[in-house]
Amino acid sequence: MPADSAVGRSRWCTSSAADRLLCQLTADATRVPVIAGPVEASAVGNVVTQARRAGAIPDDVAAARALIGH
Repeated sequence: MPADSAVGRSRWCTSSAADRLLCQLTADATRVPVIAGPVEASAVGNVVTQARRAGAIPDDVAAARALIGH
């Protein structure tokens, strides 16, 4: 990446984050650190979104983050 690039790192929260070689190759090619994990973040986000929609938890971002410990 050029020195004036606004991207300082790449965060992966998908199943691809479990592939260390893919993360390293991406970091090498882009010259940007890849921060991997958690792998299950997409599933957790989906569950929280469904719970908010169903009214099981408050429709509030802070409440959702507290539920998942973020």
